[in-house]
Amino acid sequence: MKTIAKTLEVSRSNLIERCKQDLPLSLAPSAKKADQEVLESIRKIIGERPMYGYPRVTAMLRKERKEEGKSALNHKRVYHIMRENNLTLTKNEGRRTLTHEMKFIATSGGIDGSQIMAPKWSSLRV
Repeated sequence: MKTIAKTLEVSRSNLIERCKQDLPLSLAPSAKKADQEVLESIRKIIGERPMYGYPRVTAMLRKERKEEGKSALNHKRVYHIMRENNLTLTKNEGRRTLTHEMKFIATSGGIDGSQIMAPKWSSLRV
């Protein structure tokens, strides 16, 4: 049953229910055709802006489709189409560590002791 469900690209629970009720299995060819139209638009957007992920691509698609008078797309559907066609961005493996050198300027003259001035800080008293 698992192999059949995977081949037909339907869930096993759906397949089992349909077998119990003797309902025909459909692959929804109209949905596949609609996905191809969306895929063309996605590829056009990614061609212009390759660093856009699925949230930005979804926003651009919604804007385009609104101007054309078509219905808006769900972000999950856009993600699904992009993932199937290997158009998603790779995940960031970790945060980049920032290294910098601090330069301290020591000045004297404070009543309580010496004063250290650091960039972007008001002052440190020692």
